[in-house]
Amino acid sequence: MLHLKILFLSEELEDAYILKAEMLSSMYLENSGDGKFKMTPLPLEAQYAPIFGMEVQDFNNDNNLDILLVGNMHSAEALTGAYDAFTGLCLLGDGKGNFKAIKNSESGLKIDDDAKAIVQLQSKNGNPIILASQNIGPTKAYTYTSKKEVIPIAANEAYAIIHLKNGSKYKHEFNYGSSYLSQTSRTLKVDPKETDTIEIYTFLGKMRKIKMNNEE
Repeated sequence: MLHLKILFLSEELEDAYILKAEMLSSMYLENSGDGKFKMTPLPLEAQYAPIFGMEVQDFNNDNNLDILLVGNMHSAEALTGAYDAFTGLCLLGDGKGNFKAIKNSESGLKIDDDAKAIVQLQSKNGNPIILASQNIGPTKAYTYTSKKEVIPIAANEAYAIIHLKNGSKYKHEFNYGSSYLSQTSRTLKVDPKETDTIEIYTFLGKMRKIKMNNEE
């Protein structure tokens, strides 16, 4: 209550309905199975301002998922001012649930306005295009070199089971509405050298199978 009295006059708090926030960190949830989830805060560099857009892909071709983040909020009330300390962020994952923040000078990102969404599209020649939208600001476009094979996903397909050559497998879901009023292209990206077969299922359970050409 002491911190509220610093910001507001006592008479302003007399009829106020006060809520208490227990956790303000941006984090990710890991599905541990059996209906249990593990919460892990993202690195400090991801906590400078509110996060609104997130794109998860393997950006450095090490077969581990990475994250691109955009944020800031210019519509805050006048007393505290805009939350605008964020300039976009690339987090590289190690496949074990840990992420390392990459400096903007290394990643090339500079998305420092009131950013709300980030998505990935595929160009006509197959190259990835990262688009980040900003309120009353320019849309930023980036690309990167990907060694993954891109498999188009139909509108009625819900998820895929990817079987790897080492005998392990994982599930990839195809969602709608991947960022704020935006949609990443519905595609599946796999490493052809590591992947054996792919089973793609529709919402009604119909399956199609793809056998990868693993010749090196």
